[in-house]
Amino acid sequence: MEPARLDTIHIILLHGQALDSTLWGDAFVDGLGPYAVHRFDLLGHGSKEGAALTGGFDAIVDDVRASFAAAVPAAQRKLVIVVGHSLGAWVGARWAALHPEEVDGLLLVSAVLAMSAEERATFDAFAAALAGQESFPEPLARQIVEGRWLPGIDPAVQRRYVDFLSARAPAATVAVIRAIQAATPVDAASLAATVRFVRGGEDPVAPRRCGDVTVGRTHFPHVEAPAAVAREVHVLTHAALLLKGLRRTWVHGDADWFADLRDDAWIRFDEVTGAQGREGYETYVHELRERRSFDRVELTHYAGDRDALTLGATFSSGDERFTLWGLVRFRDGRIFRSYNVYPEAAARSPA
Repeated sequence: MEPARLDTIHIILLHGQALDSTLWGDAFVDGLGPYAVHRFDLLGHGSKEGAALTGGFDAIVDDVRASFAAAVPAAQRKLVIVVGHSLGAWVGARWAALHPEEVDGLLLVSAVLAMSAEERATFDAFAAALAGQESFPEPLARQIVEGRWLPGIDPAVQRRYVDFLSARAPAATVAVIRAIQAATPVDAASLAATVRFVRGGEDPVAPRRCGDVTVGRTHFPHVEAPAAVAREVHVLTHAALLLKGLRRTWVHGDADWFADLRDDAWIRFDEVTGAQGREGYETYVHELRERRSFDRVELTHYAGDRDALTLGATFSSGDERFTLWGLVRFRDGRIFRSYNVYPEAAARSPA
């Protein structure tokens, strides 16, 4: 039997400032495998460059939400992952902050989620340099690309970005700059979505964060190493899928959530193993579902690749805490799962 396509798992790609959706190249999209992938131009960019930004930064968020809603009915969204680069990361994080029920996971690439005084001054200078210009000056585009975004990268790639910036309308760029300056900062730690950060090792723009995954050197890791960033999308997606299922099943009592996955041949339960044995495991899961309620579920650990993932999640209610450590295997578009549940005192990582 052919493996089911995971076409109700949606990956939304949001580009950076002054760019457009084509900058997520086909090689990167191809690396995302069987998921449903969506590339949208942000308001004020690409096909929407002439659009008014009267609603400020949140108008960009609302426009992405509207584009996704027009493309995919809510009933067809099992999991929604937003992959945002630079400005797109801020848009994705703000979306998750305003509408947590709509975003399950965020891969934030070269993310800037708040504007420092230095960044604000840089943007003011950038806007001043464009004031009164009828076209985007190529020397300014070259200065931005070679000195700020892509220093030391392949000259052919630099040239591509210089050409891209030079073709933009200065007024559109200034409008976006002002919207960004007025944007509400986002604290990623406060988001309900599963979050993973990726940045270039020498990125002069995105700040370093605890737990960053380093890919490439520059502000554009998905251009330098598309396969490596696509791998991080897979790792995040796998973790978000399992964690959402745990929340839906054990916190909200939605017994059909995993059943729907099983019916779609995404997850097979016949490989469940553990120290308690299958019968003991099933009894314990039933107890968690039927007799306990949890105030909080948090992801405590995940690491892996497209073939396997280890994951830890902690459930808590008052003084009671339970930790789940999981080993998840993926094969031919299907997910083969194996995990155990232990009281926290006995919790351990699977070998």
